[in-house]
Amino acid sequence: MRSFYIFCLVCFIFLCCACSIRGGALQGNENKILNRSIHLSKYRFSKLPGWAQDNHIEALNVFIKSCYAFRKKMPHYPISTLTKIGGLAADWHFVCDKAINSNISSRIEARRFFEKWFFVYNVCSKDSCDGRVTGYCRMHLNGSIKRSKRYKYPVYMLPENLNQYKGDKSLSRSAIEYGSLQGKGLEIAWVDSKARLFFMHIQGSGSIKLKEGGYLHLGYAGQNGFAYNDITPYFAKYRIKGLNSLQSMIEWMDNHPALADLIMRSNQSYVFFKVLPHEEVIGAQSISLTNNRSIAIDYKLYPYGAPIWIDSMLPKIKGCNEKSQYRRLLVAQDTGGAIKSALRADIFFGSDMCAEKIATQTNAAAKFYVLLPKSVKISKYYEAQ
Repeated sequence: MRSFYIFCLVCFIFLCCACSIRGGALQGNENKILNRSIHLSKYRFSKLPGWAQDNHIEALNVFIKSCYAFRKKMPHYPISTLTKIGGLAADWHFVCDKAINSNISSRIEARRFFEKWFFVYNVCSKDSCDGRVTGYCRMHLNGSIKRSKRYKYPVYMLPENLNQYKGDKSLSRSAIEYGSLQGKGLEIAWVDSKARLFFMHIQGSGSIKLKEGGYLHLGYAGQNGFAYNDITPYFAKYRIKGLNSLQSMIEWMDNHPALADLIMRSNQSYVFFKVLPHEEVIGAQSISLTNNRSIAIDYKLYPYGAPIWIDSMLPKIKGCNEKSQYRRLLVAQDTGGAIKSALRADIFFGSDMCAEKIATQTNAAAKFYVLLPKSVKISKYYEAQ
């Protein structure tokens, strides 16, 4: 449930203008990498494209944040109970102690740290080494803690005993929008854009700029149990043209509420939120995410906290990024509903408007390389259970 869905939607609508297009999936390349297996072959750091040019001190500092999560695990326990890749917690405790206690202060020292204590492995699936990266971010909305003519779309917190009612018709998107949760005191705030609220559900986090002053920072709390349904075919069905960005889509949907409702209700999935006490976005490893250094991965294949080298390209957006080549070391600290492959990942781009533009337009081919402590015993081939 990330920007992969949004990007597919934008691409689909753009193509509709010319001919006819996290959830929704790209046909073609995306289908080729859905095999949930991982094949690891030892590689050399010196062969990684762009390895020497990265800012490794940034990556090291993000890795150290994961180290504090590792330290909570008993040494003889697996580093992850969700995958057999990654070895024992003791393997990671050792490299983490080296990272935390070494007082590394330069890019070169940080690069040498990874080269000294880790092996790097080329990542493939059963039948391909060609991957794909998408992006996600924190959405921005305008809102109020009081309902009004302008701020009329509620953001709901998690209902009590949600697990007992997941998939029940009373919790479908249609039922909720018709008022099934009204009067239960679950409203966190009200916002002025139903379309932005819809895409915040896909992103899983957001910030609301309040009319009363200040911000509400929201994180994912739960989901209603209905499967995500790709809404892109409905834009073709209703012959909607002239949309080529997320911003233009949101504007169109807000200006055509009746038709937009029909389209959005084709997806009965609904997300609930919680208020965060801070501005940080918290990932699945229960630590704060870092712009352009945290990555969402398939947790059934990669252990959280593993450094991953990505070799890819980003869309070049005026005023936001100077170059399109994207080669850097990121850390697996989150996951996403569309991430079901060793060759799929979601890059966290942050919380500002540039992050939103880049995240919603990123969908690029990529090569993956994972770093694991040298003491970890590696199975060259592993299939997710």
